[in-house]
Amino acid sequence: QHDAVSAGDFDGPSKVYVDSLVIGDTAGGTSGTLALHLLGADTANYPQVFANTVDLQDNSFLEVRRSSVNGRYADGPVHYEDVATATGGAASLTGTFTDVTTTSLFLEADADYSDADGTIDLDVNRVAFNDLAGLTYNQTQVASGIEATYDADPVTGLSATNPEYASVVASLFTY
Repeated sequence: QHDAVSAGDFDGPSKVYVDSLVIGDTAGGTSGTLALHLLGADTANYPQVFANTVDLQDNSFLEVRRSSVNGRYADGPVHYEDVATATGGAASLTGTFTDVTTTSLFLEADADYSDADGTIDLDVNRVAFNDLAGLTYNQTQVASGIEATYDADPVTGLSATNPEYASVVASLFTY
């Protein structure tokens, strides 16, 4: 594996093992963020945190930084199992993240505590171009056209080999 931005930075997923992980408001008025850099939709190799106890207090945040080798995000939910684990079991995980954010307008992420076994899973979804908040009518129409031809595949997706997309691009330069 390598980082799409600077090739060769690392080889494989990063994992951290600590005795206790405390994120959030421990001294009044502070906050804490756990940032995870995910490489595309690779659900076999991704960062994970293991701790005997995990304490998510007020103002604890999970920030998802997801890259893509070809600059496109896959449709559908991508599920990352056990991004954080309280190795002591369900009783060793206290609290939940105040918020889960992403660094892209085109991604949404949610923490999933449903296993009830001291683990936190992560679900990441692509936001359609025409589902962005705050678009004007014209922007929505353009975004809908792009969305109709969007395909995350590097061969059939947003490339000259996709005749629908090529037609949209060609129409931008003709009058």
